[in-house]
Amino acid sequence: MTIVIMKFGGSCLVDEKAFLRILKITGDYAHSKNIYVASALNGITDLLLGTAQNISNVKILDKNMAIIEKRHFDIIEQIFEEGSDHYHKTKDFIDKRLSDLEDVFADIREFGLEPYYQDYILSFGEILSTYILHQFLLSREFDSVYIPANKIIITNDEFNNAYPL
Repeated sequence: MTIVIMKFGGSCLVDEKAFLRILKITGDYAHSKNIYVASALNGITDLLLGTAQNISNVKILDKNMAIIEKRHFDIIEQIFEEGSDHYHKTKDFIDKRLSDLEDVFADIREFGLEPYYQDYILSFGEILSTYILHQFLLSREFDSVYIPANKIIITNDEFNNAYPL
């Protein structure tokens, strides 16, 4: 069986129409084993980095966290039936990861923006979008297993310039 790896950039994850296009593409490869890789939603990586770089400014932190939450919840509202299992699982997952992100920002405030922290916070965008895509595929009767990249990719410790091992 052929294995197909599909990478969806942030501009492919902007609204319900974009997710429906992903379904069409997925359908075109129904007889293959598919691996889906998703970038962060468009603009989220910049928001994460900007927040970390301006961590002492509480207004920027609060504003950017609200934007990040709203962008993800807006997508969830568009692609899932409210009250459905996928809707609740996805919202709960996003809530938990955003709480984790706030904890990391607190660490950055205390210890500074070390390269490790920068790499870690930038991973949140992909973690959130990949889970949304995973639940979307499940909601449309596609087999899907969520595996965050940090569970299968091991890199050296050259943060901000790491190489896979």
